[in-house]
Amino acid sequence: MQELLLYYAYLILAGIPFLIIAKMRPYTNMPPTRELAWDWVALLAAAIFTTIDQWYLTAPLFDRLSHIESLKIYQDSALLLPKPVVFILYLVILDFFNYWFHRSAHSRFLWETHAWHHSSKSIYFISGLRSSFFHVVWFNIPNTLAFIILPIDKFATVFLGFQILQICNLHYTHSNIRLPYQKILEKVIVTPRVHLVHHLSDPKYTNSNYCFFFTFWDRLFGTYTDPDTVEDGVPFGLDYEESNVNLLLGLPRVDRWFKKPTS
Repeated sequence: MQELLLYYAYLILAGIPFLIIAKMRPYTNMPPTRELAWDWVALLAAAIFTTIDQWYLTAPLFDRLSHIESLKIYQDSALLLPKPVVFILYLVILDFFNYWFHRSAHSRFLWETHAWHHSSKSIYFISGLRSSFFHVVWFNIPNTLAFIILPIDKFATVFLGFQILQICNLHYTHSNIRLPYQKILEKVIVTPRVHLVHHLSDPKYTNSNYCFFFTFWDRLFGTYTDPDTVEDGVPFGLDYEESNVNLLLGLPRVDRWFKKPTS
């Protein structure tokens, strides 16, 4: 429990520098935050959901996998690679899994479990933490798969470096920051403005730019939107109205429950 509390404290503190930089070097005119209370509710809910997932789903799964002898032999062989190579390979593999799981979350079957993450009309590091329970479970699967292929948790320094990088990348991609040489960087890595396109309310933008770390999976599979091609004036958030409670719980849209009678 103490480790989890420290993790969430760091999660919040790590976002402050990105908030300051966004004020100093904004990429676009971000509307003021009008749902601060809901953002903090979302942060608390995400902490609870993640704790439940880690204790009752992810940890038991890892425990079962750790007893598979053939898997242990493979993992020991994989970890003979140099640590920097393991770290880079892990990020590429994880981003590949993240791409497909993220893309599937935008399907008609899973969208409503993911919509809460897209509901904020002002994007900054805390709004980037909006997650329903199924969203948390679904997006932890890529981490589990990547750990099976390259168990970096056996390298303490590599694992710690990844944990720090993942938190910083989450905050960085959900920050309204203008980077120097961003057009050049975007040939390889996801910049804030690339991910901000993904949070626009128009579905043609929402259903693009799924990658977390690198842009090449989006380019390879035809889902990359160049920020320079985005129309002006498209707001952030959803293209429909929905209850925040419903979104937080990841439930089906209310307008699908209660159809208006046709005359």
